[in-house]
Order: sequence, then structure tokens, then C-alpha cells
Amino acid sequence: MYTRLAGASADAGQKMIFEQLANMEKGHKARLEDIYTNMAYPEAW
Repeated sequence: MYTRLAGASADAGQKMIFEQLANMEKGHKARLEDIYTNMAYPEAW
């Protein structure tokens, strides 16, 4: 979502904020996937 908004934005500052938010969301997704894997498959931990 934020990546699409960054691509649609003409304002450089706004584009930068959306790109930063997109990167943060990638980190959140990776962290949640890690937590899920550790809880759902403890033998793999």
C-alpha cells in the first residue's frame, strides 16, 4: 500500500515518508513471521 502511494506521489517529501513507512512495514512483517514460526513450529527454533 505505502509503495503504491509513494509511486503515486508527486511531492518528494511525501514520497520519502511513504517509502520509509513501506520499509518499516517490511520489518514488521518479517518480525511477525519470525514470531509465528517460533510459536507454531517450536522444533524448528
